[in-house]
Amino acid sequence: MTVPSSAGSVYGRLCVPEGATTVQVLVPGGTYSSAYWDIGHDPRTRSYRLAMNTAGIATLAVDRLGSGRSSKPSSLLLGVGTQAEALHAVVRSVRPRFDRVVLVGHSVGSAIAVTEAATHHDVDGVVVTGLTHQINLPGAVPVFTTLIPAPLSDLPGYGLDLGYLTTSPGSRYASFHTPAIPDPAALAFDEATKTVVTPLETVDTVLISTLVPMTRRLTVPVMLVMGAGDANFCGPRSARTARQRRRSGRRRAASTPRRPTSARTSSRATATRSTSPPTPPPTTAPSRTGPARSGDARAGVKRPPPRSPGAGRPVRGRGSKR
Repeated sequence: MTVPSSAGSVYGRLCVPEGATTVQVLVPGGTYSSAYWDIGHDPRTRSYRLAMNTAGIATLAVDRLGSGRSSKPSSLLLGVGTQAEALHAVVRSVRPRFDRVVLVGHSVGSAIAVTEAATHHDVDGVVVTGLTHQINLPGAVPVFTTLIPAPLSDLPGYGLDLGYLTTSPGSRYASFHTPAIPDPAALAFDEATKTVVTPLETVDTVLISTLVPMTRRLTVPVMLVMGAGDANFCGPRSARTARQRRRSGRRRAASTPRRPTSARTSSRATATRSTSPPTPPPTTAPSRTGPARSGDARAGVKRPPPRSPGAGRPVRGRGSKR
């Protein structure tokens, strides 16, 4: 399907399983097209679109403006805000057909999804993948160095201006797949389906100071999904932050006073006794030859000696009449 917007037409592939009442609008990241959500290599384990459709959820995988089969306006016009307005037109087009609309983005696509949801408040949820509130510059900068003007690359000619960027040949494993074990078939599919990104999209996504206030305006549930090996975000700074939080948690736990074990045991015993029904008093006097009672031991009271066998009267002791 194709949806018109003020900046151009947005192409999307709509897949609707029988009885679906929820649709996920899938927004790919920079240099990716709608094919990102429906990987042709080993789709049973790698295709997000197939997994959602199997679960009874409809999907609409779109090509961002400038990529795939969508319109290709001047790259100077394509920032996250313009892409979000085009996505808003897509949301309006599917809203009458479905009860719930959820935006699912990846990387740059996540920034576009967040901006659309925070601006128009017309969706029921947002799934953010490959994007957080902080960026790991040592891991992200090498990715930017692999970007080259699309007209000078090996991409088929789309009539793109020099502002459109794509990855240089053979660089996608280092940029997007490491540290995973290389899968030649997956890398070949990725290279064959790569598209473009604009400098403005990239800057809008990298400037977290612009994105963070936008996320605070979200009023719907948000799911955040991050790969632990994503060097763009999960780098040394993130690891250092995690270690600091763990140390802080241990310090708080160490500074919290704890009752001694005996006190906790005594309190539990007291609680057990208080909830037990009272024991009726014995009808006959207890034997004085049994073990010392705890009360007597605590008070320092000595037990009277036992009766002598055959004695006619008790041995004089505590409480005996003289």
